[in-house]
Amino acid sequence: MKAPKYINRHNLIIQLPYERWFYFKDGKEFYKVSNFLRIKSFHKDKQKILTIGMTDDKYLRVQLNVNGKKKVKKLHSIIGEVFVPNPLKLKEINHKDGNKMNCHWTNLEYSTRSKNIKHAFDLGLKNAKGENNTRCKLDNNKVRKIFKSKETCYELAKTYSVSYITISDIRRGYTWSHITGKTHVPKVKIAA
Repeated sequence: MKAPKYINRHNLIIQLPYERWFYFKDGKEFYKVSNFLRIKSFHKDKQKILTIGMTDDKYLRVQLNVNGKKKVKKLHSIIGEVFVPNPLKLKEINHKDGNKMNCHWTNLEYSTRSKNIKHAFDLGLKNAKGENNTRCKLDNNKVRKIFKSKETCYELAKTYSVSYITISDIRRGYTWSHITGKTHVPKVKIAA
């Protein structure tokens, strides 16, 4: 291992064994990313290893200085740009194992938006059932009350500001069956 290289009195950059650095550009600024997922900046002629943080949606991120302004960029997008081939020019990067913290290039692949979303559902990372659906008007407690209620579908529809069909579907087990426990069993006609 090489001796540590002092950049300035506040920042020490140590070359790790088997670490390789690759350039990438964002705006007018040049940076380097290593195969160990470290990011090095060259802002104002000073080299510095950038701190990796986390976004609100739990992605690893790094703060870059682009054209004099601070810009937050997700680590997996930087790693993807540098290490993952994209011959089809797809716009999204997918984590193969579904773990947002695993930004190693072998875990990343380019994908379409629809395939990325489908992958998240397949892995169980996303769930649009019931109140997890962004367009739902009812929550689990309201559905339980509707299912147990003796009121008519029309009265309940008016009370909860939903359609008659919504109430009817809940009671018959077409929808919200994961809450009510009732599943719709279609009637089968037997030919004589």
